[in-house]
Order: sequence, then C-alpha cells, then structure tokens
Amino acid sequence: MRRVATTRKRNEGVALILTLLFVVLLTVLVVEFAYEAQVEASYSLNSGNDFQARLAARSAVYKGLSVLETDRLQSELGAADGSASPADSRLSSWALPGEFEPLNDAVMRATISDEFGKINLNALVDYSTGEKFVREQVRQALILFFQQRATTGGQNVDAEALVDAIIDWLDEDDEIDGNGAETAFYQAAETPYSCKNGPMDSIDELLLIKGMSPALFFGARDVDPPQLPVTEFLTVHGDWIGRINPNTVYIDLDSGVSDALEAYCLGWVEAGMAEDINFEQMIQDMLSVQEELGAYQNVDDLAGYVTHVELAVAESRRPRGGAQDLEAAQVAAEREVLRQIFTVHSHIFRIHGDAMLDDILIRNEAYVLRVPQDPGTLDWPGGNEALPFQNPVYSGLELPQEFYRILSWKVIQ
Repeated sequence: MRRVATTRKRNEGVALILTLLFVVLLTVLVVEFAYEAQVEASYSLNSGNDFQARLAARSAVYKGLSVLETDRLQSELGAADGSASPADSRLSSWALPGEFEPLNDAVMRATISDEFGKINLNALVDYSTGEKFVREQVRQALILFFQQRATTGGQNVDAEALVDAIIDWLDEDDEIDGNGAETAFYQAAETPYSCKNGPMDSIDELLLIKGMSPALFFGARDVDPPQLPVTEFLTVHGDWIGRINPNTVYIDLDSGVSDALEAYCLGWVEAGMAEDINFEQMIQDMLSVQEELGAYQNVDDLAGYVTHVELAVAESRRPRGGAQDLEAAQVAAEREVLRQIFTVHSHIFRIHGDAMLDDILIRNEAYVLRVPQDPGTLDWPGGNEALPFQNPVYSGLELPQEFYRILSWKVIQ
C-alpha cells in the first residue's frame, strides 16, 4: 500500500511538472505570436503611413505645377488687358508662401522658388559655337561669391582655384585650367571617381569638386545671420546664357543685400563688360512700395542702373544718317547688351513638395521647365530669330510640345 501511494504521488508530481512546462511553453508561444502580430500590425501601419506620406509629397509637387499654371494664365490674360504684369517677381502668385493642406491622414505643402534668380553654374562654359568658351563675367561672379561666402563663414578658401576646378568639371577636355583639376586628381582620392567633363545634372555635384567643402556648401550656422546653403544662390537649371532675374533673387530683408545679385553684377564689372552696375539701388527700388508691384516690368527698366562700356557700332550696322541715327543705333546696341545681363521672365522653377504623417517626413524636390506660350517672353538677345530652339546648335534646348517638363526629381526622407 505504501509502495502504491508513493508511486501515485510520484506520477502526480511528474504530471504537474509536465503540465506547468506545457503552460510555460504555450505562454511563450502565445506571447511570441502576439509580439509578431503586433510587429506585423505596426509594420503594416508604418508602410501605410509611409505610402500616404509619399503620395502626399508627390501630390504637393503637382499642386505646385497647378500654381505655376494658374500664374502663367493670369499673367498672359493680364498682359493682354493691362491688368497684371507678365514679369516674374517675388510677388507673383507662385512665390507666395505655401500653406499646409490635408490629404487623407497626412498634410502637404508646395513651396516654389525661381532658378532664374540664381547664378547658373552650367552657363560658365559654353560650346554653342563648337569650341570651348568660358563666360568671364560668370567666372568673376563665382569667384567674388565664394570669396565673400568664405569670409563671412570664417573659412579659408582659394575661390579662384575652386572656380577653375568647376570649369574643368564642366568642360569636355582633359586639360587643367589654372589651378583646377581633371580626372587624374580625382582618381587619386580614397574612393576614385572621374571628372564629369560635362554639364552638371545636380547642384550636389559641387561636393565632388576640388576645393569645395561641406561647410562652404551647406553654410555656416554659427554666424549672424546664419549662412544659407549655396542651393539658394547657385543652380544648374538657370538661364542658358547665365542671365539673372533681379526680381526673384534671394534678398536678406533685414539688410537689403542679395549675395547672388551683388556677385553677379560685380562679375560683369570685373570682366570689363560694364563700367558700373548699381545693384544696391536696384534692390532698394525693387523693394520700395513706390515701385509698381515691387518688380521691374521689362529689361529696359534696368537701363538706368547699368553703365555700359562704350560700344562700337559695326560698320555693317552703322547708319548712314546723322548723329541722331547713330545715337539710336548705340542705344539699341546697349539694350541688346542689357538683355544679355538680365531677364524678368523665369522659366525654370524648383518645387519642394513636403509631406508629414506622424513621425514620417518626406520631401520631393522637382525642377520644372515652364514653357511660355509666347516665345518672345524668353527675352533672347538678338530677337526671336535667335531663340535657342530655332538654332540647330541648341537642338537640346528645343521647346517641348507640353507646357511643363520635369528636369529633375529627387525624394528626401
């Protein structure tokens, strides 16, 4: 009897242990399953949020396109009846601050800036005649810009060597300009790469060029006022021959100074292509409330701010009349030079499509070509017969049939 009781107790103990072990294992499985289910649910939710945020950011870019189209239609209709200015300026509808708008569970906003209000790096080197041509006024402008930026940011930069390196990056040959650099220099880097030897596709390529530092590119935050990134002053999607729109350049409203416009105007003076350009008065008049719409309506409005170098009228163009005809021809020649310096019509814009959902932030950055219905608004020097899309040399710049063309698209998350 004692032996049977002892055996029974031993069996009951083993059964209890097995039961507890089973419960523990079952609990572990249930907890693991619940955890995996929670992870899957969270992953699905995040994927859904990510999708919605991406959709909202993309939608914000297209909202920006609709704003540009509305502005274009308003300008063309207003120009026809005289009720609005066809010029692009900081007071154009596309330049007004965008507002956050809901889209499903996310919020989105479109912000538009003008690339014609910046110095175009790709205009530094030109092959339109079949041979390499460096625009000296753009070269001088960039040297002055980087010198001023380095001084303000407390950096030591050889601005002239940096611009030489940019020329080497853009030109098609493998010969070093001044203190620049070609492929041999970049191949010696820790991670070798080749010199571009062609137009830049993105302003970010500057970070690959000899002499460019992250501090110079992104700006100094510890100075007063903080420096903005070079993307607010330089571009690779600007005017084809390097003109700038003074109506849309970045201006520090506190000081009334525009670094890009100052460097650009002084570049023309340093290159000996203008005796003086009063950019300070140009900015003040543009910001003055006395100016109509706060913008210059056409290029001729800028004639009073620029003193040109004396221009000799070619014999083939010299009028046979008296001094009055000669003076008229001289004025026409000066106006043509002025159209090589400035434009008041912009055609390439940067759209930032921002979206936010919970802790997900996404930005779509798109560069867009807006094609004018009236080619005359391109302000091309020499008149419409010299427009690039009518010249075989500029076959790559033919105006597309559509009104908008996406030149570049980047997603930042």
